[in-house]
Amino acid sequence: MAGRLVEMTGFALLAIGAHVAVMAALPPMPGGASGGGARGAGAITLVAADAATAAQVARWERVQLPEPELVLPDTPPPVAVEPAPPPPVAAETSTPPVAALPVVPVPPAFEAPASEAASLDAPDPETAAPEIAAPETAAPETAVPEAPAPDPGLATARPRPKPARQTAPQRPRSDPAAKAAPGKTEPAKAPPSVAEIARGQGGAGARGAQAGAASALSEARRQSDLAAWGGKIRSRIERAKRYPTGARGLRGQVTLVLTVTPAGQIAAVRVARSSGHALLDQAALHAARRAGQLPRAPASLRAASYTFTLKMSFSG
Repeated sequence: MAGRLVEMTGFALLAIGAHVAVMAALPPMPGGASGGGARGAGAITLVAADAATAAQVARWERVQLPEPELVLPDTPPPVAVEPAPPPPVAAETSTPPVAALPVVPVPPAFEAPASEAASLDAPDPETAAPEIAAPETAAPETAVPEAPAPDPGLATARPRPKPARQTAPQRPRSDPAAKAAPGKTEPAKAPPSVAEIARGQGGAGARGAQAGAASALSEARRQSDLAAWGGKIRSRIERAKRYPTGARGLRGQVTLVLTVTPAGQIAAVRVARSSGHALLDQAALHAARRAGQLPRAPASLRAASYTFTLKMSFSG
């Protein structure tokens, strides 16, 4: 620090000397008083500084000048904002679709079909007229009954066989066996036998319908008896159900499949769906076996055995 101060004081002295030398070199102002020391009696001699001294003074003055770093802020980068002009292009694209909308010259096309519809309605009555004339063909159908004209000839032919019928009974008198034979064959060939057959078929159909109704009633009765019997079996097994002591609050539902005879004996029992706990499954099987003799089946149930599905719930 001391060296810095000494240097600064030296430069200051040199600057002062330089200024004094410059002032001494200037010509005296006209009419001015000449300077002198000791009340004008002494004189001062000023000598210009040499080139080395002048260079040191200039260098010292440059160091004291403000730093030129402040000139840096002059930066022209903001010129890059110019790419904003694209928006006018969007405006140009939005205008063309508006011009395409007004083209709709359709009204004249609707007038033509209206005239066509009117022309179609007019010919309808003309075409309907020939359809009315068609019934003329029905006249020949009514003319068909004219054929019975030969009936009088047939009527005359009918009385002719009458004498033959009179002679026919004389022949069977001599041959009574011949009478019996034609008598037996005539009813078989006569059309009334068809009615008799129809009656027989109708009777058979009625009997079949009655038999079907009877079988339906018996089936319905069997189903009803089976449901009632199953309810009794369920109540008997439910009364024999016991919650297992070691279950400790377990809950579940067990599905059993029972095969029971009409006498009320359990032929087989198994677990169809487990509750997830072996203790509850075993308790359900024990309940079915503990029930012992089950109610007998109704008289309408005559099969060797019947299968029932029983769901048993357990809750501790």
